[in-house]
Amino acid sequence: MKKAGLLISLIIAGLLLFWMLSDGRFQEAFARLFAIPAGVALTALLSQAISYYCRARRIAGEFRRSAAIPFTQYLRISLLHNFSVNIVPFRGGELMLPFLLRRVGIPGARAIATLIWLRVQDALVLAMLALLLWPEIALWLRSTAIIGLILAIALFRFTASRLRAPQRAPGLQKWFDAMTDALDAPLASWAWSISNWTAKLFGLSILLAALTGSDLPVASLGALGGELSALLPVQGVGGFGTYEAGVAFGLIGHLGDWTATLVPAFALHCFTLMFAAASGMLAWIALPERLPIAAAGQSEKT
Repeated sequence: MKKAGLLISLIIAGLLLFWMLSDGRFQEAFARLFAIPAGVALTALLSQAISYYCRARRIAGEFRRSAAIPFTQYLRISLLHNFSVNIVPFRGGELMLPFLLRRVGIPGARAIATLIWLRVQDALVLAMLALLLWPEIALWLRSTAIIGLILAIALFRFTASRLRAPQRAPGLQKWFDAMTDALDAPLASWAWSISNWTAKLFGLSILLAALTGSDLPVASLGALGGELSALLPVQGVGGFGTYEAGVAFGLIGHLGDWTATLVPAFALHCFTLMFAAASGMLAWIALPERLPIAAAGQSEKT
């Protein structure tokens, strides 16, 4: 099964690469990518590596008491999940996270609750970054919105921790308990999430500034727009279309019409996809799955 899965992954990655290389717009995008200074390329690569590390640390912190597996396994789970999200259309790749967590002994309800909570947390952190970075927002409005988000998080956690299933449906209680456990994340989880998005947006902003010849504050809006668009529930293969539109939306007021922004947006998207694909393949090959004894026995039975 492992060899078959590896073969399927290689075929998918190869087909995606062939499609990208055969399209004229991608060829121009790659030409721009390969023309950027070495220092910019190194900064972008390093920042994305730090971002991926922070993601894995956040997942490891969620289950430090639940699954006795080394950090390298959490890194493997995080990288494969990220690869799946970037490749599988219509957000289907999200299911990779609960699938992999179940294989290391995490109950299914807890794994799904964690996926939902991590995405909610990502959306909240991105919303706060957008409020801080987006221009032409009055200071009072920024402050009020950020305080409102913090109060909403606190109220959501307080309410969720007191949810109880109705007597007619006692089976729902395990789902309420799982969501409560997921929401009871340590403060370090928030720190890892903020670090993840800060590192990712910093590197992508520097890369986009080099691709467009714009200033860093302008490029940061394009990078932020692309990431905000990635939170949409419906995505195409590889996220093509929505990501470019998000980047262009952030740049449009500073770089002219849409045509001036789409090729740099393509180039930025190509970079993120290639990095995700390379990281996912590296995790599959260099970080073999090591299941806990109980989980390994259960996997053999199924």
